[in-house]
Amino acid sequence: MRLYNIIMDHETEDKIIGGKLTLRQGLYLSVTVIYFASVFLYHEVYTPMWLAFKISSSTIILTTCLLLAFVKRKDYYLDHYYFKKFRFLLRNKSAVYRKY
Repeated sequence: MRLYNIIMDHETEDKIIGGKLTLRQGLYLSVTVIYFASVFLYHEVYTPMWLAFKISSSTIILTTCLLLAFVKRKDYYLDHYYFKKFRFLLRNKSAVYRKY
């Protein structure tokens, strides 16, 4: 019986949603859609100050989710990159100085 080596690529994510988006990207986009629906369809207060708050908070949420979903830095998506950076900052730091 013949054996074949199959290369497993653990770095790339499977594109589950329509063959175009990964599950992580779909979750970030669904968060933005749910936020937009809850802010603009549920609240019916139309004062200019409240409308300015809704627009500014929506743009902040939208840009944050789009950056975390689609932008890569050093071969990692931004959410993974910031998670790894956060873990690096919280690691157990022990410096050893040895004089030779």
